[in-house]
Amino acid sequence: MDFSRAFVIVGIALVLVILFNVAIYFGYGRKNSRNEFNDMIKAMKKMRSPWEEEDKDLHELSRRVAALKKDLDDDQPDTKKTGSPEQR
Repeated sequence: MDFSRAFVIVGIALVLVILFNVAIYFGYGRKNSRNEFNDMIKAMKKMRSPWEEEDKDLHELSRRVAALKKDLDDDQPDTKKTGSPEQR
């Protein structure tokens, strides 16, 4: 009947899902021998400040831009005090 065929299909699907989950579990256990507690601590830190790495990168970028602007200002003659270079 149609029900027996449906039970077979559902049974095969369940077996495949269970096998897939078991394979993921054992694969993770062998590949990563780290303590799961360390992973939880890392996740908690990420939840507290999710953009910490990006903020550090932005601060570094702004510091570099400020240094470049300062270098450009130092290289240009001071036209406010002495006037333009053509007037000298």
